[in-house]
Amino acid sequence: MMTVHKLSAGDGYKYYTHEVASGDALRANDRELGDYYTVDGMPPGQWIGTAPEALGLSGEVSEAHMHTLFGQRFTPIETMEVKEMLHGLPEFDDYMAAYNNAYEAYKAHAAERAWEILTRAEDGLSQQEIAHQMGEIGHPMNQKTVSNYLTRYAAVGNKITSAQAEHNGKNGVQSEGKVFTKEEFIERYRLTPGEITAANNAGKRAHNKLYKEQTASQLHPEYGAGTDFTKRVSEEVARHRRMHDGAEPTKRQMQEIRFRVGGELYRAERGIEPTHAQLRQFIAENSKKHQTAIAGFDLVFTPSKSVSIAWGLGDKELRKSIEAAHEHAIQDVVRHLESNVVMTRRGHNGIRQIDTKSGIIGTKFRHYDSRAGDPNLHDHVVIANRVEGADDKWSSIDGRTLYQYGVECSELYNSRVQQYVTEKTGLQFEPRMQNGKPIHEIVGISDETIRAFSSRRGDISAELDKVKEKFVADNGYEPSEKQLIKLAQQATLATRPAKSEARSLEDLHTEWVAAAHALSEHGVHVPVDHQLAESLKTASLNYEQSVLQGARQEAYSTPLEAHTDAVLSRLEEARSTWRRTHINAETTRYVRELGLNETQDKGLISSIRQSVTEDSLPLHIKDTRLTPREYLRKDGTSQYQRIDSELFTSERVLAAENKILDAASRAVIPASTVDVFELAAQKRRAELAAQGHTLPAGQEAMARAFATSDKFLVVGIGAAGAGKTSSTRLAVDAIEASGNRVIGMAPTAAAAAVMRSEMRINADTVDKILTDWQSGKASMDVRPGDVLLVDEAGMIATPKMEKILTLAQERGALVRALGDYRQLSAVGSGGALRLVDREIGAVHLDELFRFKNPEEAAATLSLREPPLVGTDKPFEWYRDNNRIIAGDADAMIEDVFRKYSADVTAGKQSIMIASTNETVTRLNDLAQAHAIEHGQVSTGAGAVALNNSSRAHLGDTIVTRKNARRLIVNSGQDFVKNGDLWRVTDLHDDGRITAQHTGHGGKVTLPASYVEQSVELGYAATIHRAQGSTVDTAHALVDASTDRTGAYVALTRGRENNALYVALADGEKRDDVLDRITGAYERDLTVHETVDQLRAEHRNIASLIAQHEDISELAVQKVMEPYLMEGMSRVKEHPVRDKDSGQIIDHTPANGVEDAKAVLASPAWPALAHDMGEAYRNGVDPAALVERAYSYRPLEASDQGAEAKDYAAVMQWRVEKLNVDAKKVHEMTERPLSYLSDEHLARLVDQAAKRTQPMADRLELSDPWWFTNPYAMVKTDELMAMRSRTFKALQANENDGSLYDRIKENLGDMDAEVQRRRWEISGDQRELEQIIRGERPRSGHNFTLHKVLSEEQKVRQHLIPTIDLPETKRPEQIQNGISGHTLDRFWENHPHLHNTRLGTILRSRSREIGQLAQVRGAQLAAEKPEWVKQLGDVPANKKLARHWYRVAAETEALRDKYNIAPSDPEAVPQKLRTQAKPHEAPSRSEARGKFLHAQVVSTHKRSIMAAHKRTPKPDIENVQLAQARDTSLRAQEAHREGRPAGITTAMLSPEQRKHLQKMRAEKASQTTTRKEKIMQQTAQPSVEQRIADQRKQRSNRAQELARLKERAQKGLEASKQKQTKKPEQPHQQNKLHHHHQRNIMDQQRQQQSQRGIRF
Repeated sequence: MMTVHKLSAGDGYKYYTHEVASGDALRANDRELGDYYTVDGMPPGQWIGTAPEALGLSGEVSEAHMHTLFGQRFTPIETMEVKEMLHGLPEFDDYMAAYNNAYEAYKAHAAERAWEILTRAEDGLSQQEIAHQMGEIGHPMNQKTVSNYLTRYAAVGNKITSAQAEHNGKNGVQSEGKVFTKEEFIERYRLTPGEITAANNAGKRAHNKLYKEQTASQLHPEYGAGTDFTKRVSEEVARHRRMHDGAEPTKRQMQEIRFRVGGELYRAERGIEPTHAQLRQFIAENSKKHQTAIAGFDLVFTPSKSVSIAWGLGDKELRKSIEAAHEHAIQDVVRHLESNVVMTRRGHNGIRQIDTKSGIIGTKFRHYDSRAGDPNLHDHVVIANRVEGADDKWSSIDGRTLYQYGVECSELYNSRVQQYVTEKTGLQFEPRMQNGKPIHEIVGISDETIRAFSSRRGDISAELDKVKEKFVADNGYEPSEKQLIKLAQQATLATRPAKSEARSLEDLHTEWVAAAHALSEHGVHVPVDHQLAESLKTASLNYEQSVLQGARQEAYSTPLEAHTDAVLSRLEEARSTWRRTHINAETTRYVRELGLNETQDKGLISSIRQSVTEDSLPLHIKDTRLTPREYLRKDGTSQYQRIDSELFTSERVLAAENKILDAASRAVIPASTVDVFELAAQKRRAELAAQGHTLPAGQEAMARAFATSDKFLVVGIGAAGAGKTSSTRLAVDAIEASGNRVIGMAPTAAAAAVMRSEMRINADTVDKILTDWQSGKASMDVRPGDVLLVDEAGMIATPKMEKILTLAQERGALVRALGDYRQLSAVGSGGALRLVDREIGAVHLDELFRFKNPEEAAATLSLREPPLVGTDKPFEWYRDNNRIIAGDADAMIEDVFRKYSADVTAGKQSIMIASTNETVTRLNDLAQAHAIEHGQVSTGAGAVALNNSSRAHLGDTIVTRKNARRLIVNSGQDFVKNGDLWRVTDLHDDGRITAQHTGHGGKVTLPASYVEQSVELGYAATIHRAQGSTVDTAHALVDASTDRTGAYVALTRGRENNALYVALADGEKRDDVLDRITGAYERDLTVHETVDQLRAEHRNIASLIAQHEDISELAVQKVMEPYLMEGMSRVKEHPVRDKDSGQIIDHTPANGVEDAKAVLASPAWPALAHDMGEAYRNGVDPAALVERAYSYRPLEASDQGAEAKDYAAVMQWRVEKLNVDAKKVHEMTERPLSYLSDEHLARLVDQAAKRTQPMADRLELSDPWWFTNPYAMVKTDELMAMRSRTFKALQANENDGSLYDRIKENLGDMDAEVQRRRWEISGDQRELEQIIRGERPRSGHNFTLHKVLSEEQKVRQHLIPTIDLPETKRPEQIQNGISGHTLDRFWENHPHLHNTRLGTILRSRSREIGQLAQVRGAQLAAEKPEWVKQLGDVPANKKLARHWYRVAAETEALRDKYNIAPSDPEAVPQKLRTQAKPHEAPSRSEARGKFLHAQVVSTHKRSIMAAHKRTPKPDIENVQLAQARDTSLRAQEAHREGRPAGITTAMLSPEQRKHLQKMRAEKASQTTTRKEKIMQQTAQPSVEQRIADQRKQRSNRAQELARLKERAQKGLEASKQKQTKKPEQPHQQNKLHHHHQRNIMDQQRQQQSQRGIRF
């Protein structure tokens, strides 16, 4: 199989260089990485993928390579820079030599220090004297430090006693008659554990130093502002300084601050008091910024266990062949990833998904054994999160598709490794069922052998005795209860395999062969070496002749339709909808079971895959929107559509959903009459009254609906603890009182048993009843009038629910389904409960009775589903009430068990729940160890191995994990069920277990085969198994992989208390994990929901606006390109400036045309074009702007004379500086004349000129063009502050070459301006400049008003070259049904884009957005989310209604863009309309928020005013209008997609069905071209249209039935009025009632027959 894992930037890569690369074992400090790969020439790491070859990478993957690729991050760069980065690294040997030299140097230093301490200790000096003398020779320490060193030396064997040795002068120690010299002592010295860590750190520092010296400059480490912990510590240190007159805290005070702050944060984040060790670890983890960037993806390739066993035990030839097959399979998957999966993204927020160019940069590490030392061949392929896009830019991989295609790639690897093993060795594979799924193992390797080589631990009882004995010996007393739990935790960890020292493959092979011989002695025959190869070949040959050949012949003789139907059936069982990757994966899995492979049977496999695709119903929407050619992928699809966007379903799934909906709306004769139900309800009320209770209204309403509803299917939905069982008991009583029966059905045998005991009805599993019905058995006869009561219906897949309805319809029964779709759903295509509730309606139970605390009951409802109004904080109550504890996994497991154990000891019924099987196993181990220690479990009678390598002893609690109906218990009243808990009462030598049921007390002896495969320890339960149980207290352990449904189930099991324990991985925080759980829900959607979701995504206005903005950026580049060419071509020469003074000393020719072409080809051209476009929109001439930026100095030289790598980036840098000066001209608050408009300024200049005496000004400026210098318009104090910040930035970026050059150039410009102001201008000029910059008032005597005004005019004309903009509409104006604030149309209306394809695309998309705004607005009026209330009611006036729709749609688009929750009641939240800098002009996003807020307020006022004149539109009219507009838009979209606009029937007619069946029957004998099939498909209505028509027909049918009921009611009322005049006989009234019922039934049957649907 293949699994995918993320690799975070930082130290994560060291797992591969220190552990994976050495076989999952920690690398010894004195071992090099290459030492672990001496067998068969396996290098430390291999390059994989096509990108390394293109980059010229070969040979070993060094630790430096791994550090470069995965330890840091870099911005998107060019291919040449990637080559320089990866080739400019230290050689592997140099890298390891630096580490080893530093390590040995520290070791020598530590040994010398030990020599000095030990020799003085042997001289009899006191520890205080030793400390004093050590300080004199350069090793300062105190007495306590000396004592610690002596203890540590003794612990590792460096201790020398006076009895064995005596000091012999300065250079030797006599030991056992031998004198060690100082050099001999240092050579033999053993490092203490602390010194080993310090030596290792010294080696790491040497690594980093060498790396920094030789690495490329493009790397940017992830520096951050720090963590909450470091910020709080800084605040406390600052407070200490204030309170102690600026004194710094001492070392001890600093430690106290850190521990105090760490303790406060730990308690706040995790809800518990930390131990000293936990607090130290927490402080260490939070003292540095957590790495969050994804550096790569780890793909782990592992063949089936039998392959590893054959490889590990076989001879060298077999081993090499299997390794080659494994290698080829990995290469096939990598090629598939590069060709079809790996993509990257472009645009704002990665809106476009583009092709990659040169494949992936992958590194591959192989190791041979598991943690337990068993044969386990597997490879880690670590892919760098850096790929070269089709546009030659490097950026991150789109991880969404990588995960989406994970299953397909895993199945591809499984198939290929099996195929290549067979081709290279002749060995065959056979499928074996494991947990309900086929696992393909090599023929001849038995399951017993596989289990023997999959062991993972020893006997826990023996280990527990060891740790307890050690505790008593160390402490001198017996452990307390709390200490016993810790010891049990140590014992369970000790029995798990630890990371062992890496060994060569030869050593491992020898060990495995010895283990095989030991197994043979115990009756499990396992041949080895060449005998194994021969044995497996013989078994494979026999299997091929007896099984495979026949299977292959049968596969070819089976019609293609049968293969297609088989694959489709598997897809339907697993999900309601599927993607092409699911089709490929399921087809691959299916053909492998048939014994087919891609080499020999490629044609048949391709036909099956293609046929499955063609027979699947497409749900995805064809994207027909116009897209620029630049934004199309190589296959012609739009980059705005993901490659995995195709979605399919099948006719059967769609028909099943439609049948469920029709059943929920179909009228039938009720199971009970109202009168009978009232009698049952009165009886129930009396019973409850006698107990001091009342019958809840919600329970009575649900029971009434179940008993008296005239619907064929009624769905009841209730939260956990709502009393669903009590409600159904009342319904059962009423139905049985009417002479009918209730038959219970449940997804599990345990749930069915609960129905039998609590509801006193016959009940069984859904699978059992359906299987008996389909096979013709009569184990539970269903008769007319019966009611099939389905419990936990949310866990039943849609196809099974459809079969239940078919069974009921065939037998004349009714169906009542009960459950909660917010709890765990079906394993497969589910969502039936939610579908009925959403489309038809269901009965709800809202009041909770399970929980003793009403506040906790309310909290569970908040967790169950997000609120309609307000923020979604489902865990707030649990946090406030200390119900949530967080910490590392080991600590949480210990806490869960400790709290659980305390509850059990107190006599409460409690349960431990975990989200993963691995955690459940660990909790079981801990509970078992604790039970052994307390004598509740006896180990004297031995143990029996269970399913997951656990061992059961006498007294253990076990759980059975599979229904076994033949194992009868409790005098035939029960059988062994999945989920049953038992107490072990006897163990048998042959592996059998005798156990007693913990509920009814019945005993049973479980066969050894059943124990081996289906029995586990039962102290803890998974969330799935815990659903349906009710206890006093529950302790649930979750992690970041848990979804909201799982957390809801876990926190609703306990009546009195439910506690949540959050296991945190490295770097995770409690609230972050809880937020992830909060957002993870509703993953399994029905076809109906999926269709609606796809259409909503396709029409999402916020997404379409983002696409319009992205295309507009391309338009900016097209418009700005001629301005760039024009501006740069104007420059004929560049000035040459003195490096020190910045003065012009010469000129050099310029080649503007060629440089402009280089700028256009540079990666930063889009960013430069954007800045030019923004300046253009502000009225600045972009050509003049470019001219000024280009003329400053040549592009091809920096201050160091190095060639620039990105000309566009250099130009952008200069344009940005010019924009800074231009911005200063407009800053009204800083310059006295900036408030004047250009026209007003010109008039003042003319007036001043007339009033000024006609004589020359009294001074001549020495630098009349002073304002053209960079930063000339910046005030002096501000300039000095900018210079200081720039200088710090220069120091911080010394290692980044290109960025360093730009900052240095910027700093040089600032220095030149400072020098000019100080030394190069006269006092009069300085005064004039200060007046213009606003640094002083115009009070000088040297300047007339005319001079100042003229200078201001001159500055503006030069710094802001203006241009006449094309006429555009204001943002407030509405164009094509949407405002300019929401949709910026500036560029689509630009004259340069008239009559161009790009302009046509933009205008087409803006028109569609305007149309969608009206449709979406009408839908919002019908849906009425909470925030829409701020707009008021929809006015009846059409013009005002259109305005209402537009404002609503634009507001939702704004909310979607910034991810505002639908429950937020404020239409435009405060943060979206608040201006960050009030003294400046608002940004476009801020202006949009303020505009829409004003529109919302205005719309609300209009709505109120219009309501006085004319009644607003009623809700029904809003719904009808929304449907009408949606239908009209669907017709337009269907026309664009080339589909029929609509049909009159919802499903295919019988004639069409017959035609389809005939086509499929002829498919085997006739070849239908793909073109003909496409024509046949397009001639049929889409799934979306069929669903829409179904909904319309159901709505019409419901309205018709409502009219019939209303008419009948009026008739009854009229008859009652007549009865008051002339009494009627009772039987006449009943006759009239039954006549009314028959009329309704006849009407419905007539409608159904017209639709061609048979019930």
